[in-house]
Amino acid sequence: MERQPADAVVTVERVKIVYRDPNGRPFVAIDEASFTVRPGEKFVVIGPSGCGKTTLLKAIAGFLAPAAGRIVVAGREVHEPGPDRAVVFQDFDQLFPWRTVLGNLVYAMRAAKGVPKATAEARAHHFLKLVGIDAAAAKYPHMLSGGMKQRAAIARALALEPDILLLDEPFGALDAITRSQLQRELNEIWRRTHVTII
Repeated sequence: MERQPADAVVTVERVKIVYRDPNGRPFVAIDEASFTVRPGEKFVVIGPSGCGKTTLLKAIAGFLAPAAGRIVVAGREVHEPGPDRAVVFQDFDQLFPWRTVLGNLVYAMRAAKGVPKATAEARAHHFLKLVGIDAAAAKYPHMLSGGMKQRAAIARALALEPDILLLDEPFGALDAITRSQLQRELNEIWRRTHVTII
């Protein structure tokens, strides 16, 4: 195996991921994927629907194990999810429906990182302001538009202060105007926070 470059935060090295069809036959979803991501970089994986982009992100997140090759994050091989990686998915239902927007962020910080409640609330308000929905802090997810739900999901991921933010087409299901606006805002957040984005 090759050594991870000294300045790399993520190294994907000859990764192969295999699924099984209903009859148990193997289906290769990803084969020989290799790349390196440096700290603070925004790394974009593009390709047609069904080419394995989501599968690759799930593997970096630690939800799937490669059949071959390896994924190294911050010098350690990935075998499970960790608080150093936060994922924002494409669908709108990522928030706990029984918690307010603020409650979703506070719960995530307390559960994942043991942040004291008062600190978590202050940090939650900071990140809700950053994504432009602090006025919706007391609302429940069913009261939000799709764009606001995605903003809340991004705020929750950022509030965990991960080293890496994994975004699985988080604006794909939004209308074109909202998608364009959120893409601009995410670029601004990336410039301000210097979080690594894949």
